[in-house]
Amino acid sequence: MGRCFVKIVKLAGRCRRKETGSILVGHYTADGRSATILDVSPIARDSVSSSCTYVRGTEGVRKYYRKLQRNSGGRFHFVGEWHTHPFASPVPSGCDRATLQQIAQEEAIGCASPLLLILGHGMNRPTDIELFWCVGKHLERMEPINSES
Repeated sequence: MGRCFVKIVKLAGRCRRKETGSILVGHYTADGRSATILDVSPIARDSVSSSCTYVRGTEGVRKYYRKLQRNSGGRFHFVGEWHTHPFASPVPSGCDRATLQQIAQEEAIGCASPLLLILGHGMNRPTDIELFWCVGKHLERMEPINSES
Protein backbone atom coordinates (compact mmCIF):
# COMPACT_ATOMS: atom_id res chain seq x y z
CA MET A 1 0.00 0.00 0.00
CA GLY A 2 2.96 2.35 0.59
CA ARG A 3 3.75 3.01 -3.07
CA CYS A 4 0.06 3.34 -3.88
CA PHE A 5 -0.43 5.87 -1.10
CA VAL A 6 2.46 7.96 -2.42
CA LYS A 7 0.89 7.83 -5.89
CA ILE A 8 -2.52 8.85 -4.53
CA VAL A 9 -1.04 11.81 -2.62
CA LYS A 10 0.79 12.92 -5.78
CA LEU A 11 -2.38 12.68 -7.91
CA ALA A 12 -4.39 14.50 -5.22
CA GLY A 13 -1.79 17.29 -5.12
CA ARG A 14 -2.49 18.11 -8.77
CA CYS A 15 -6.12 18.92 -7.96
CA ARG A 16 -5.62 20.61 -4.59
CA ARG A 17 -8.96 22.39 -4.22
CA LYS A 18 -11.11 19.90 -6.14
CA GLU A 19 -11.99 16.31 -5.37
CA THR A 20 -10.27 13.73 -7.54
CA GLY A 21 -9.88 9.98 -7.58
CA SER A 22 -9.57 6.78 -9.55
CA ILE A 23 -9.69 3.01 -9.25
CA LEU A 24 -7.89 0.77 -6.76
CA VAL A 25 -6.34 -2.25 -8.43
CA GLY A 26 -5.23 -5.47 -6.78
CA HIS A 27 -6.63 -8.81 -5.72
CA TYR A 28 -8.55 -10.50 -2.92
CA THR A 29 -7.45 -13.53 -0.95
CA ALA A 30 -9.21 -16.81 -1.78
CA ASP A 31 -11.57 -16.40 1.20
CA GLY A 32 -12.42 -12.83 0.14
CA ARG A 33 -11.61 -11.41 3.58
CA SER A 34 -8.48 -9.46 2.64
CA ALA A 35 -7.45 -7.37 -0.33
CA THR A 36 -4.07 -6.29 -1.55
CA ILE A 37 -3.95 -2.91 -3.29
CA LEU A 38 -1.19 -2.97 -5.86
CA ASP A 39 -1.84 0.10 -8.00
CA VAL A 40 -4.21 2.94 -8.76
CA SER A 41 -5.46 3.71 -12.23
CA PRO A 42 -4.78 7.03 -13.90
CA ILE A 43 -7.44 9.69 -13.39
CA ALA A 44 -9.92 9.46 -16.27
CA ARG A 45 -9.80 12.59 -18.41
CA ASP A 46 -13.58 12.93 -18.51
CA SER A 47 -13.97 12.92 -14.71
CA VAL A 48 -16.02 15.77 -13.26
CA SER A 49 -14.92 17.40 -10.03
CA SER A 50 -15.58 20.36 -7.80
CA SER A 51 -14.62 21.31 -4.26
CA CYS A 52 -17.21 18.92 -2.83
CA THR A 53 -18.10 16.37 -5.53
CA TYR A 54 -16.36 13.88 -7.77
CA VAL A 55 -17.73 11.69 -10.56
CA ARG A 56 -15.12 9.32 -11.95
CA GLY A 57 -15.05 9.31 -15.72
CA THR A 58 -14.50 6.36 -18.02
CA GLU A 59 -12.20 7.73 -20.73
CA GLY A 60 -9.07 5.60 -20.92
CA VAL A 61 -10.22 3.15 -18.23
CA ARG A 62 -10.91 0.26 -20.64
CA LYS A 63 -7.49 0.67 -22.29
CA TYR A 64 -5.82 0.74 -18.85
CA TYR A 65 -7.65 -2.45 -17.83
CA ARG A 66 -6.77 -4.34 -21.01
CA LYS A 67 -3.10 -3.53 -20.43
CA LEU A 68 -3.38 -4.43 -16.73
CA GLN A 69 -4.98 -7.79 -17.51
CA ARG A 70 -2.38 -8.56 -20.17
CA ASN A 71 0.58 -7.61 -17.95
CA SER A 72 -0.72 -9.42 -14.84
CA GLY A 73 -2.00 -12.53 -16.58
CA GLY A 74 -5.48 -11.67 -15.28
CA ARG A 75 -4.44 -11.74 -11.60
CA PHE A 76 -5.08 -8.04 -10.85
CA HIS A 77 -8.49 -6.41 -11.06
CA PHE A 78 -10.81 -3.77 -9.61
CA VAL A 79 -10.94 -3.88 -5.79
CA GLY A 80 -12.44 -0.45 -5.15
CA GLU A 81 -12.09 3.28 -5.56
CA TRP A 82 -10.32 6.19 -3.93
CA HIS A 83 -11.05 9.90 -3.91
CA THR A 84 -10.15 13.02 -2.00
CA HIS A 85 -12.01 15.33 0.36
CA PRO A 86 -10.13 18.64 0.07
CA PHE A 87 -10.21 20.69 3.27
CA ALA A 88 -12.36 18.01 4.92
CA SER A 89 -12.03 14.82 6.89
CA PRO A 90 -12.05 11.46 5.13
CA VAL A 91 -15.55 10.49 6.23
CA PRO A 92 -17.82 8.92 3.58
CA SER A 93 -20.76 11.05 2.52
CA GLY A 94 -24.20 9.63 1.80
CA CYS A 95 -23.31 9.77 -1.88
CA ASP A 96 -20.05 7.88 -1.22
CA ARG A 97 -22.00 5.16 0.59
CA ALA A 98 -24.63 4.87 -2.13
CA THR A 99 -21.98 4.69 -4.87
CA LEU A 100 -20.08 1.90 -3.13
CA GLN A 101 -23.27 -0.08 -2.58
CA GLN A 102 -24.16 0.38 -6.26
CA ILE A 103 -20.72 -0.90 -7.29
CA ALA A 104 -21.14 -3.93 -5.00
CA GLN A 105 -24.43 -4.82 -6.69
CA GLU A 106 -23.17 -4.37 -10.27
CA GLU A 107 -22.54 -7.87 -11.62
CA ALA A 108 -20.53 -6.56 -14.58
CA ILE A 109 -17.93 -5.15 -12.15
CA GLY A 110 -17.72 -8.42 -10.22
CA CYS A 111 -16.69 -6.96 -6.86
CA ALA A 112 -19.25 -7.74 -4.15
CA SER A 113 -17.18 -6.09 -1.37
CA PRO A 114 -15.43 -3.06 -2.89
CA LEU A 115 -13.06 -0.86 -0.93
CA LEU A 116 -13.31 2.90 -0.57
CA LEU A 117 -10.22 4.87 0.33
CA ILE A 118 -10.75 8.56 1.15
CA LEU A 119 -7.90 11.02 1.48
CA GLY A 120 -8.65 14.15 3.51
CA HIS A 121 -6.18 16.96 2.96
CA GLY A 122 -5.89 20.72 3.13
CA MET A 123 -3.59 23.68 3.34
CA ASN A 124 -3.24 23.84 7.13
CA ARG A 125 -4.01 20.27 8.13
CA PRO A 126 -2.14 17.01 7.75
CA THR A 127 -3.15 14.44 5.18
CA ASP A 128 -5.51 11.89 6.70
CA ILE A 129 -6.61 8.62 5.14
CA GLU A 130 -9.48 6.25 5.90
CA LEU A 131 -10.30 2.91 4.31
CA PHE A 132 -13.77 1.38 4.19
CA TRP A 133 -15.16 -1.94 2.99
CA CYS A 134 -18.68 -2.41 1.68
CA VAL A 135 -20.33 -5.31 3.48
CA GLY A 136 -23.93 -5.87 2.48
CA LYS A 137 -25.68 -2.54 2.82
CA HIS A 138 -23.20 -0.77 5.08
CA LEU A 139 -19.59 0.34 5.17
CA GLU A 140 -17.11 -0.91 7.73
CA ARG A 141 -14.00 1.08 8.59
CA MET A 142 -10.81 -0.90 8.09
CA GLU A 143 -7.27 -0.59 9.28
CA PRO A 144 -4.89 -0.46 6.32
CA ILE A 145 -2.02 -2.90 6.76
CA ASN A 146 1.17 -1.99 4.98
CA SER A 147 3.35 -4.98 4.22
CA GLU A 148 6.01 -2.82 2.58
CA SER A 149 8.88 -1.39 4.58
